[in-house]
Amino acid sequence: MDPRDEEDVDESDPFVCPVCDATFESQQALEDHGESEHEDAEIDTKRP
Repeated sequence: MDPRDEEDVDESDPFVCPVCDATFESQQALEDHGESEHEDAEIDTKRP
């Protein structure tokens, strides 16, 4: 048995918020969440 099976991880949701670890089904949903929920937080995902 794969040890990862015991973790509550949905591998079909690859977009994870770097601030609160919420997962989303699309990049757009993740961006919308970030803009509305974490607009004051520093997220360096788009800047080099």
